[in-house]
Amino acid sequence: MKICICNDFHQFSLRGEFILLKLYYNKMEEDDFFKKINFSKGWINLGIITPEVLEVLKRINQQEIEELKEEYIKDGTIEEYSWRFSRIDDEHHRWRAFTIFLDKNKKLPPETIKALYELGKNDPDVMMGGAMMQKLLWRADCPSELLEISLQSDRQFLAKDANKIIERRKERC
Repeated sequence: MKICICNDFHQFSLRGEFILLKLYYNKMEEDDFFKKINFSKGWINLGIITPEVLEVLKRINQQEIEELKEEYIKDGTIEEYSWRFSRIDDEHHRWRAFTIFLDKNKKLPPETIKALYELGKNDPDVMMGGAMMQKLLWRADCPSELLEISLQSDRQFLAKDANKIIERRKERC
C-alpha cells in the first residue's frame, strides 16, 4: 500500500482515492489512547501514526497490562502495584511508532528526515526525543545539512555523533 502525503493540501492518495487527512485528525485526535500517548498532528502529517498503527499500539498496551497483572497476581503484589494499570508510558509508545515507521521506510526524502528530527527535538520527553534525533543521524539517508546543523546542537551527544558520521563519510570518499 503506497501513501503519498501532499502537505500543501493535507490530502493523501490511497490506491488513487483522495481522502482529506482531516478525517484522520478528527478520528484519532478524539481517541483517548491517542491523547494519552501525547501524539501531535506532526505524527499524523508525517504518516507515522495512522489508524492502523494506533490500533497496533493499543493492542500492545493492553497485552503489556495483562502481562503485568499476571506477574503481580503470581507474586502477590497486585494490590501494591494496581496503580500501574492506569499509567501509560507514553514515550515507549511514541518510540515504538517511530521505529515502526523507520523500519517501513528505508529511504526517506531529506525534508522528511528534517521534519522527523524536529519532531524529536520538540518531543515532550527530552530523552526519547533525543534518541529519535540520534537514530535519524545514523541513517544512510540522513542529509549532510542535518549533520552540519547537529554539530551545533546543545545536546552534546548529537554533536559528537554528527562529527563521527561526517568523518566516516569523508573516509569513504
